[in-house]
Amino acid sequence: MRRIDPALVARMEQCLHGRKPDHIMEVLGISLNTWNKLLLGVPVRESVASRLLVRFDTQTRQSS
Repeated sequence: MRRIDPALVARMEQCLHGRKPDHIMEVLGISLNTWNKLLLGVPVRESVASRLLVRFDTQTRQSS
């Protein structure tokens, strides 16, 4: 299990334009349930955390 840095979660939150499950899945590639865990500081599975970090890194590089 892996906990994501709250500062990074805050940066991810800035990329979201709402809390609809479909939007969170489209932007971050995770479920609303996983997103809620991240907001609460709860650890998520290592595979989910790795996939999320790669996707967010790719997305932020493309938008720069």
